[in-house]
Amino acid sequence: MNLLLIDLETTGLDAETNGILSICAKLYSGDRKVITSYYAECTSEDSKVDLAALKVNRYSISKLQSFKNEKETMFNFCDWLISLPTNGEIVLCGHNVHFDIGFIKSKLRKYNISGFDQAVSHRVIDTASIGRFLTLTGH
Repeated sequence: MNLLLIDLETTGLDAETNGILSICAKLYSGDRKVITSYYAECTSEDSKVDLAALKVNRYSISKLQSFKNEKETMFNFCDWLISLPTNGEIVLCGHNVHFDIGFIKSKLRKYNISGFDQAVSHRVIDTASIGRFLTLTGH
């Protein structure tokens, strides 16, 4: 089983109106070695920007001016996804990963791209849930 760790930074909490600022993804093999990784920063002119989100993410308005276009970044991310090795299941993993998956799917719909669920497994590991469970059980 391979683990695909994903983390996004966004311009806010609404996947329909806010945009993606950065995508970081690393594919790990079953023996915990990095197989490949992807990182890009992007912005979209039609996305709302929440200044509180920029403060949390440590981005500035002026820094956004140097970012690539969100559409181009999503196309490149998809090219990276379909280039992943097909030997074995790819399980998505991340901290509050359902938020990140929702943003990715929203942007793929925006750019008329389908098939994200087929490119990776439907199985998901959320480290926030694991951490919460361990805290509640005193570990």
